[in-house]
Amino acid sequence: MKHIFNFLIFSTLYTAFGQTGPAGVGNPSTNSFWVDANSQLISNGSLVSTFSDVSGNGNDFSQTLFQAQPIFTDNAINGLPALLFDGTSDYLRSAAIPAIESPELTYFVVYQKASMAAQGLIGGNYNSNNKQWLSYANSNNNFVINAHYSTGGISYNKYTDNGSSFNFVSNIITGSNITTYLNGNLTAVKNAPYTAPIGNNHVSLGGHPISTSSYFLDGFVAEAFVYNVALNDLERVLVENYLGAKYGFSIPTDLYSFEGLHNLGVIGIGDDGTNSHIDSQGSGSLILSSPTDLNSGEYLLTGHTDFDLTVYNTTNLPSGILGDTRWERTWRADETGEVGNVNIVFDLSGTNGFADVSTYELLIDDDGD
Repeated sequence: MKHIFNFLIFSTLYTAFGQTGPAGVGNPSTNSFWVDANSQLISNGSLVSTFSDVSGNGNDFSQTLFQAQPIFTDNAINGLPALLFDGTSDYLRSAAIPAIESPELTYFVVYQKASMAAQGLIGGNYNSNNKQWLSYANSNNNFVINAHYSTGGISYNKYTDNGSSFNFVSNIITGSNITTYLNGNLTAVKNAPYTAPIGNNHVSLGGHPISTSSYFLDGFVAEAFVYNVALNDLERVLVENYLGAKYGFSIPTDLYSFEGLHNLGVIGIGDDGTNSHIDSQGSGSLILSSPTDLNSGEYLLTGHTDFDLTVYNTTNLPSGILGDTRWERTWRADETGEVGNVNIVFDLSGTNGFADVSTYELLIDDDGD
C-alpha cells in the first residue's frame, strides 16, 4: 500500500549530512564527477567554455577553443536545459581524474544523438589505454556501442537508438562484466574482464577520448556523472527514479508518482530485499536518514519544485503565522510500504538559510493543494 505525503518545508536541523550524489547515492569519494546543465548559471544561446562539476570534486569539463564549444540551450528536454554539440567540432574534456583509476565504474549520460552519424558520447583516456571505456556510435547504423578495452581488444554491448528522442544510458563495469541499461531497461550483459587502469588523462564528453578530428556528437547532453564503484541494483533504481522524474522518462521500476510538479532533486531511501539505502541527500538541502522500520520492498522518495532556495514567499501560510516568510520551494514524498519514523534534516549552511535557526517552523500541507 502506498502512503502519500505533501510537504511544505520551513524548518532546519543542521548537524547531519547525507549522501550527496545523484538521487542521494554516493558522495565525493565515489561520485567522481557530476555535470548537470540545470545547475549551470549560463544564458540561453551562450557558448559553454566550462561545464562545472557539482559532485564537490571540482572535476569541471572545459573547452578553450571558441569553435569547439557547445551551446547552452534552454527547454531542450522536459523544460530543462542541455548542451547542444554541433557534430562538427564541439567537445568538452576534463583534466585528469585519478579517482576513476578504479577496478569498477558506473556512468550515466542523458543525451540525444543524430541518426546514422559517427559520434562519441563519453569516454575515458588513460596512460594504460587511450580508450579504456567509452560509449559511441558509428555512421553505418544506429547502434550505440558501450565498450571497454581493458584487455586490449574491444568488449562491448550495443543497443539501437535512431536519434528521435532523448535517452539515458547507464553502464556498470565490474571485474567480470559490462552491464548496459537504456532508460532503466536492461539491454545486455557482456562477460568482459576489467582491471583498474593507470594514469587517467581526461574524460571526453560529446566526443571521442582519443580523436579531436572526428566522432563529434551531433546532439545534446543534459547530464552526465560517473561513480568509481559498481552501483548495486537498489542504488541504480534510485538514480533511475531521479532521472525519470526530472526528464520525464518512463522507467521500469517507478517508485515516485509526483513528476508533474515536484520533479526535481528526487532522492530516496529503501530496501529491495538484497540491499538497503538509509541515508540520502543529493545536491539539495533535504536529508532523509535512519528509517526505523524499513523492510524488503519498502521505499521513501521525495522531490521538489523548481525554485531556488533563495526564492521566498509570504503567502499561503497558516493563519497563526501570517506575515512570516517561507521558502517558495516545496517538497512532496511518496512512500511504498511503511518505512517507520525517518529523520528529516535541512542543511541551512551557506545561502540556504534566511533567518535565525530558532525561528524556523515546519509546514505540512494536509490537503495536497
